[in-house]
Amino acid sequence: MQIMKTTVACLFILFGFNAWAQKPNCQKFRDGHFVLEDQANGNTYITRKGKSQIELQDYTKLKMEFTVKWIDDCTYSLKVKKIIENPRNLKIPMDLVVLVKILETTEKTYIQQSSSKGIDFKMTTEIRSLD
Repeated sequence: MQIMKTTVACLFILFGFNAWAQKPNCQKFRDGHFVLEDQANGNTYITRKGKSQIELQDYTKLKMEFTVKWIDDCTYSLKVKKIIENPRNLKIPMDLVVLVKILETTEKTYIQQSSSKGIDFKMTTEIRSLD
């Protein structure tokens, strides 16, 4: 009987901690100016407003516009709308769709996981707000 009481108590403690865990505050990152800092490949600057996102990658000078579609509070997709600048003539699939899930947020940053069907990649990065 004592083992049963201990097990039930442990379950209540575990469920209690999960209930207190904060959900990410994704709403404040829907619009704004952001940077993905990358020592190896240079920074990527992001401007997101409404259903549009523009990204400029420092190293390649690639500048693209995406259509943003929010799936839920913390998940959105990015679909290539147009290539604005591509001085290195990089091959960009125009049917590219990236799924982004915000996993954690702080006052000025969020951790996101990005993936795409058709391209075998899953990447976790930190994005910092410039606003």
